[in-house]
Amino acid sequence: FVVATYHPGMLLATWPLVRATGERSLEAGRSMAGAAAVAGALVLALVAGLAARSLPLGLAVGAVWMLSRDTLSWFPFFRVDFLALLLGWLALAVLGAFEAMSQRGAGRSMGQGPWEIGLRGIGEALAVVFGVAAFFTKQTMVGPLAAIGIAMLWHSPRRGIVWCALVALITGGLMGALEYTSPGSYWFQAITANANVFSLVQLQVWAVHFWRFQPVLTSGALLLAPLAIGVMIARARRGDDSLSSSTVSARPLLFGTALVIYALFGLASFLGAGKLGAAENYMLEPNAALLLLLAWSQGAFATWLASRTAKKQCAQDDSQEEKFARHRYAVLGIFLMAVPGLVLLSHAETMFSPPWFVPAEQRPEVASVTLGLKSPTVDDYRAAARASKWVEFAPDATYSERALFMLMQGRQPILHPFIMAQLAREGKWNEDELFDRWAEHPLTQVIVTEDLRPQATLNGDAQFTPRFKESLNAGFTLQEIAPGRLFTYYRWIARDVAPGSLAASAAP
Repeated sequence: FVVATYHPGMLLATWPLVRATGERSLEAGRSMAGAAAVAGALVLALVAGLAARSLPLGLAVGAVWMLSRDTLSWFPFFRVDFLALLLGWLALAVLGAFEAMSQRGAGRSMGQGPWEIGLRGIGEALAVVFGVAAFFTKQTMVGPLAAIGIAMLWHSPRRGIVWCALVALITGGLMGALEYTSPGSYWFQAITANANVFSLVQLQVWAVHFWRFQPVLTSGALLLAPLAIGVMIARARRGDDSLSSSTVSARPLLFGTALVIYALFGLASFLGAGKLGAAENYMLEPNAALLLLLAWSQGAFATWLASRTAKKQCAQDDSQEEKFARHRYAVLGIFLMAVPGLVLLSHAETMFSPPWFVPAEQRPEVASVTLGLKSPTVDDYRAAARASKWVEFAPDATYSERALFMLMQGRQPILHPFIMAQLAREGKWNEDELFDRWAEHPLTQVIVTEDLRPQATLNGDAQFTPRFKESLNAGFTLQEIAPGRLFTYYRWIARDVAPGSLAASAAP
């Protein structure tokens, strides 16, 4: 009773590592996710550098994203998000890089020679590969494909239609193959089971979180995004990307349009935080979108400044071009000094907890937007070790809410409580199947992380259905509690088990 709520991309990527390290470990998945996060930051730096024509600015964007509170919080987990972002950003990067190469070697052909057209074609083909791979890693990662498709339809409708048709053919074919080979379960697990209930209250909580930890990025992007979009539209109407100055090298036009559209899609992806079960992973793409908008807007402003200077001085020689570049990099210097420092300072109180700030635990507004996330303590390690010992004694007759304890004993998880409870409430799954199985194969113990007793204030309403809690209280007795700061583990023993038998066997 566990659903695979994501496309198979991450599983396929980690399968060789899982086989090498052993199925009882999450080491392979965590290593893959961490490597994808670092690689994603580098690719994001490349995309931002292409957007602003500045490698230093691009590196600053990648560093700020990597050091953001949400990225660091999500870094240790075996999840699909970083790999999906890496692949999606690679689609944008190859599009921009090959278009830039085609323009650099255009010469008299004005970018329409066979070599230049071929380079752009390679970039567009690779964008299909990486974009589709991103979608089949995480099904909500549609921003890069949609942005590139819209940009191509805008600038070259004929090529855009061919490109979009190719994407649709590959995507539809793969989805059809997955549905056919999984007797109908693919659509249910990857689409139906992943469409959780939307909560405006939760979206509001994450909006406060977003503003709290990214005030500089949010303010800057909201102020500069109209400039970026205005520049994009003006250049598209001219049919070039030069801002009327022959001394300022052209920026890739198709890539620039796709970048701004993707940034808007990335900001819109924040709405996904209203889905029940959302966490910091829904902040990763909006954070990157804000940074890309800032990079593009700053690059547009720097180019405009150089163009204005060229018009005033009517100079076309190399020395004047160097002076224009200094104007541009002066603006970059201000950006580099201001934004990363202010962003880090804006959430230093919870990220670093320096002595001149009040601790986060003593600030209700900070505690509310961090959703109770704290660092583990010695008590947490002791509680987890105790719960692991409980599972070790009777793994075949145990249900553990934390699936890791089951995996460590070489057992498959029985139930994903949160998702299955949501599906049961929505009428998408009949939980009779679960209780019929447990009637045939009775459980000896149940280990959960919430107090499910009737008198408890917070008694697992989100994680478990009323029927589950009623059955637990009717057939089991709460025998032991292992308290921790992050998680407290509650051990329930079946009433028909001999008193003290499990307690004695699992004694510390």
